[in-house]
Amino acid sequence: MVILVDTREQRPLPFKCPTKRVKLDTGDYSVDGIQTVFRAERKRPKELWSCVGVDRERFRNQLERLSAFPYRMLVIEGSITQLRQAPPNTRLSYSQVSSRLMRWSMSFGIPLWFLGGSKGCIAQGLEQLFEGIYDAYRRDMNFPAKWKVMTDK
Repeated sequence: MVILVDTREQRPLPFKCPTKRVKLDTGDYSVDGIQTVFRAERKRPKELWSCVGVDRERFRNQLERLSAFPYRMLVIEGSITQLRQAPPNTRLSYSQVSSRLMRWSMSFGIPLWFLGGSKGCIAQGLEQLFEGIYDAYRRDMNFPAKWKVMTDK
């Protein structure tokens, strides 16, 4: 498995498996071979405050594009506790931020994955998620071909 990393990603996660830098029109990460069906967007908790506030329209457009992929996720690089900590100079409350995120998650069908810890732990957790998605997709897509071969005997 090779993880695809968007060229605009300024600080990519330190994955242990092979990675390849490519321009992804949507999302920050994908997996080689299933990039047409899978994308992951990554945000830090502090980023989400501006995504829900001043950058709301841009972020909603991002989520709308992400929702076009059958397999998609929004990875939050931190915990729900970290999301509760409002950045300085914001007029938003935590309940506004969390309710918008939950509403958009439901509206666009994009699961939220809170992955806290060090960059290495986050990368390892994502690697395992990506591997599971990759394996499930390949298994499901190959099933009809395998079944056909079995019935031809």
